[in-house]
Amino acid sequence: MFVVHGDREVAPFFAQTIQGMGFTAHAPQYTEVYDLASCQQLQTGYLPERKAKTVEGTKVSSSYERLVSVGQLVVEAIKRSRGRDNKSLANFADQLKKVLEKWEV
Repeated sequence: MFVVHGDREVAPFFAQTIQGMGFTAHAPQYTEVYDLASCQQLQTGYLPERKAKTVEGTKVSSSYERLVSVGQLVVEAIKRSRGRDNKSLANFADQLKKVLEKWEV
């Protein structure tokens, strides 16, 4: 399964999630070429340099964009957790809280 997502930093995370479900998944890079009949990669791709975006006059680094993308993945994971048992939800919340407390000043 090819995972194509607008954000090149997030696509590999999606592919790993799909692999965790027992499927074969790959997030191809720019210009990769495959022979679908033989399931072989014919040409390797590359990741072009990302240009920094400006937000309200300041540049946003690719690391910050990646952080925001991972934050969105966390929000999606939280939404998918609806309906789970209270113990699992409490453990998830505690783990997230510990990570956030580590990074607070």
